[in-house]
Amino acid sequence: MSLDGKSPPVIKTYVRRKRTIQSVSESLDLGKNGYEHRFRGRTGPSIRVTEGGIGRIHETLLAAASGVCGNVFTPKLGVDFDSAQEAFDFYNMHSWEIGFGVRYGRSYINTSGYTSRLDIECACSGVDNRTNRARTIRTGCAAMIRLHRTDDDGWYISRVHMQHNHAMSVGCGEKRQWRSHSRIDPLTRELIQNLRMNNVSITKVWSIVSGVHGSPYSAPFRKQDVRSVCAAIAHESMDGDMRKTLEVFAHLRRQDDSFVYEIDVDDMGRLRSLFWCDGYSRLQYGAFGDAVKFDTTYRTNLYNMPFGIFVGVNNHFQSIIFGGIFLREETIQAFEWAFRTFIAVMGDRPPSTILTDQCHQMKVAISSMMPGTKHRWCKWHVLRKAKEYIGRSYSKHETFKQEFHGLVSEMMPVPEFERRWDELMTKHNLRTNKYLQRAYHYRAMWAKPFFSKIFCAGMTSTQRSESANHMLKGYVRRSSPMHHFIGQFERLLADRRSEEAREEHATEKVTRPMRFGFPIEQHANTIYTRNIFSKFSNQLFLSGSMVIAYEDDRGSYIVKDPSVKLASSDSFLVRLSPDLRECTCSCGHFDHCGMLCAHLLKVFVHHNVHEIPDSCVLNRWRRGVNPALLIDSGPYSSRGIATSGVMRNAVHVAAVNVIGEAAGLFGGLAVVSRHLEAAAEELHAPKPCYDTLKEEKHMAADGTLFLSPSRIKPKGRPASKRLKSAAESNRRGRYSNKK
Repeated sequence: MSLDGKSPPVIKTYVRRKRTIQSVSESLDLGKNGYEHRFRGRTGPSIRVTEGGIGRIHETLLAAASGVCGNVFTPKLGVDFDSAQEAFDFYNMHSWEIGFGVRYGRSYINTSGYTSRLDIECACSGVDNRTNRARTIRTGCAAMIRLHRTDDDGWYISRVHMQHNHAMSVGCGEKRQWRSHSRIDPLTRELIQNLRMNNVSITKVWSIVSGVHGSPYSAPFRKQDVRSVCAAIAHESMDGDMRKTLEVFAHLRRQDDSFVYEIDVDDMGRLRSLFWCDGYSRLQYGAFGDAVKFDTTYRTNLYNMPFGIFVGVNNHFQSIIFGGIFLREETIQAFEWAFRTFIAVMGDRPPSTILTDQCHQMKVAISSMMPGTKHRWCKWHVLRKAKEYIGRSYSKHETFKQEFHGLVSEMMPVPEFERRWDELMTKHNLRTNKYLQRAYHYRAMWAKPFFSKIFCAGMTSTQRSESANHMLKGYVRRSSPMHHFIGQFERLLADRRSEEAREEHATEKVTRPMRFGFPIEQHANTIYTRNIFSKFSNQLFLSGSMVIAYEDDRGSYIVKDPSVKLASSDSFLVRLSPDLRECTCSCGHFDHCGMLCAHLLKVFVHHNVHEIPDSCVLNRWRRGVNPALLIDSGPYSSRGIATSGVMRNAVHVAAVNVIGEAAGLFGGLAVVSRHLEAAAEELHAPKPCYDTLKEEKHMAADGTLFLSPSRIKPKGRPASKRLKSAAESNRRGRYSNKK
């Protein structure tokens, strides 16, 4: 009798898939409820590859369709399988019908690495001996099946135990709580990995992958499993971070000969700073590197290192990226290394103007490394600090906010700025505010009246600064390893350059309507890009309401702007040379942005000037001046895409064609499945395990050995990807208290 009190089934001769399994009805050891045969010293594949036929699961389903009543999948002695995975799936389907979960148990592997015995057990088998675990599902259940090998490297059931010592699960929801019934297949795991790499939250990942199956209720896995996979992916991504970073750089260097990266290490050999940029960015800097913004707001990486990004503006008035840099610390020495490296990579040509935040260490480093560069503060940072330090007057008094923004943003004479500042401080009783005292002391660094002769290419606007500040927000997730950060940074570059190409196409191919019909407007349409022409048209529109109040024979004009409320600052002096080689306006708009102001355009239209003088056209705003658009190199070029994606696409198309042909044949899909398993077995190779968090040294391209930077673990979970100001943090706290 068997252990469950019933007579074991008599095993007859099985003939299937052109092979024979020996009849064991006479050789059964009834006391062991099965038969055993182990191959000692044998070698062979882990699966059986046969010609023709169908799999055991497919065969069982066909039998059930013929009228078999009761459970469809029932393990019996002598039932054979092509692989251990097929046997596991068979027993797992049986466990779903009954109401329990399964897992792999003990196995026997001989000295040749050949697995000759394998147990598949109930998930409640065994006993958890760990005393510190209060909860466990282990009940010592003896239900299991034992597998041994056939002569042709298949598997067969040699022992079956059907009795359980615990209650069975009822209902799909309860059954899915077993781990074996909530598995994520490799394709879904790859989809999850790609979503997480693109900074998709776990909740959205679950919505996407469950939606593929129709609804969360029909998905063959749980949200907890998706969360576990995301955690495993994050852990795998951390392993060998420095090695993977160098591999990413080596890959980018193979695709772009002009790709450059520089590494700085400390006395202990640990990474201190890392800068990189590609050939595309270096070419763009040659055309648009006259004004640069440098921002170090984000710390979205595993090591909590500040990340600096060099941003410029192209001829389409779009933000472009010149390079990125990791800094372990924000010291004068670190910033000096950053600026020195940036200038050297860009051909020893420093920018004319650089915009930064109010960091003192950065100011000292810029004066040392770029003495001829004009350094100014970004307006967005000034307004953010004002909101933080001024407090109630800024947030509660709308008039103060408007007046302060006007002082920061409007172009006016310096005496007018001084007068309005004094009135504002007196009106709101803010003369003793230390931040405003410091801001006034450094007013030449941020106030628009002091920018009239400084070219900034329009980067002083809060929208552009905030856009640059949030540029990485949608690409990099919290605590990203360095190699993942760099990979996502390359995706950001690809998206930005795609937008550049789209705008270049629109400039060349889309016809733009003329709003006024002036000859000078027609000429501007032929030389400017689409976005710059739009700004030109706006200035031309504003000039229509202006009045030329005075003119003389020496080319001097007084243009009055009725839109300016203060009479003391509504007049602007325009000077033109006879040959139009020198055209100036007291508003300083052209010197600041490189675009014609409405006052100059008013005088040009008054004198029926048909074409914009060459002295009034900055080459950086013209059509077709971006040299980077003329090259076809880098990881996102046609060459890079071809080398990396053609083979994968070809294999994918071939696989889809084979599956389509197999679907119309009886047993065709089973044949494809077996050969795919054999191919996977052949392609599989063990990979070495690396751990960056250990003392692992890496070598840069110049032979420099370095260690990964020290990982600084802040207390608690970071609130966001961006460094928040005190005002933002306090506002968030007030909202949470209200809840």
